[in-house]
Amino acid sequence: MLAARSTLQHLARLRLSERAWQDSLRPLIPVVAAAVQRDTLRAETWLALGQCYLYARKWNEADQALRRAFARDSLHSKIYLRFAQLHASRLGELGFEDEYELCAQALALNPLDVEAAIATANQLLLENRREEAVALLEKYRRLNPNHLPVLMMLGRIYLTRNDLLQILPLYEHILKLDPRNADAYYNLGIAYYNQDDFDTAIRLFERALRLNDHADARLYLAYIYEKRQEMDRAIQYLRERIRLSTGDHDTFAGEAREHLYNLLLQRGEVPENLLPEKLEKK
Repeated sequence: MLAARSTLQHLARLRLSERAWQDSLRPLIPVVAAAVQRDTLRAETWLALGQCYLYARKWNEADQALRRAFARDSLHSKIYLRFAQLHASRLGELGFEDEYELCAQALALNPLDVEAAIATANQLLLENRREEAVALLEKYRRLNPNHLPVLMMLGRIYLTRNDLLQILPLYEHILKLDPRNADAYYNLGIAYYNQDDFDTAIRLFERALRLNDHADARLYLAYIYEKRQEMDRAIQYLRERIRLSTGDHDTFAGEAREHLYNLLLQRGEVPENLLPEKLEKK
């Protein structure tokens, strides 16, 4: 089971397409399922199987596996975190209304679980409760000033507030700890983009591209070149972002696709059968 968990953690750090995820998980799921059959009483094995199904986007199977894990150990904080990845409609029977309550419960069960703290902060951010999210993460930052996931989550929150006084020193510290952190360069790029400092933003987005072929940096580069009336470059980056789509749930790829359509429509380059009036008739 340790090898399976390590594999899942490694896969989670990669930016894989949905097809690549399926290919990676295909040989792993039977291994974990076999381990469950050898030891059906352990919550840990059911939890690992549930996590595999979550990554494979097999929601019913994930739900069933996690419920079996829950039945065997209702005090395991990670089970609540995995349930929080399912649709809220599945949570009622467990006595929880939403993802925030699940993450908060996980943190209450294990206050030392930093993953639970970050997940709780993320839910607070989604509910526009930024100050509570920052206060929570700052507690963990004081315990370990160099904990990268905590720092990156704080950076995301400060980015939504467009708080440069917090953003710049925070990401300077992050990049001292991890000079090849492409997401840090990408987030810094967004900060400068929001300030209309497009030259600096371009340098940062391009650095993110060089470090790990960062998909979402392409969307912002497209927007910058559109603002500069360099439409060919904007269209190139939009097409690249669409090509790097991770699946139907990839909202940034969907945004790139819609934006590309509108640009091509303005240039008169949309095929006749795809013109808005033709699509409306369908």
